[in-house]
Amino acid sequence: MSNNLKEHGLSVTISSLAAMIPVLAAGWFILQPLMLQSMSAAMAEDIAEQIDEHAEPMQNAFKIILKLDIDKLKRSIKMLEFREEHQPEGWFAEHAELLADNEIELEGLEAAYDALD
Repeated sequence: MSNNLKEHGLSVTISSLAAMIPVLAAGWFILQPLMLQSMSAAMAEDIAEQIDEHAEPMQNAFKIILKLDIDKLKRSIKMLEFREEHQPEGWFAEHAELLADNEIELEGLEAAYDALD
């Protein structure tokens, strides 16, 4: 009878373990996407930090270039305005078009500079 009880206990244990396999597999398939998602979020954050770290010097250089272009256009506009006021006899339609184009370009460059801040 003892042997029969041991065999029955062994059979129950094996049956219980066999029944747990689908439960463990289902648990793994449920937890795996959650683990990957948390790892992906951490990796995305790390990559974003690295991009910000490397992009900052380039952004600063671009701001310097934009500032130089803005200053150059402002000087050109002032020069054209001075010429319009003090030398009206030499002021032609091409000068007025150049002045208008420079003012439009200046607005665009200033907007780009402000967007970088």
